[in-house]
Amino acid sequence: MNKSLKFKCPKCGHDRIEEIMINVIVSTPVCRINVSDGNYEPEYDHLKAENYDAQVDRYQCAECGFIVPVRSLEALATTEYMQEVKD
Repeated sequence: MNKSLKFKCPKCGHDRIEEIMINVIVSTPVCRINVSDGNYEPEYDHLKAENYDAQVDRYQCAECGFIVPVRSLEALATTEYMQEVKD
């Protein structure tokens, strides 16, 4: 059975969660460098980003930083902070 789950923060009600990783080396290709008024801004190809040796440290609310006390997606999916999305 397929289903989708969405986060709901118990502290602020926000619906976005962040995966905070440690021991991370990230490689993201730079497509081009945009120059404007002497400022240099890289434009990244995020679709090809890779991480190496990363470990999940925690999951937290992207808005207020509430830390969900689990360290895996499987455990996160079983918490009261996740709600099934109805189509």
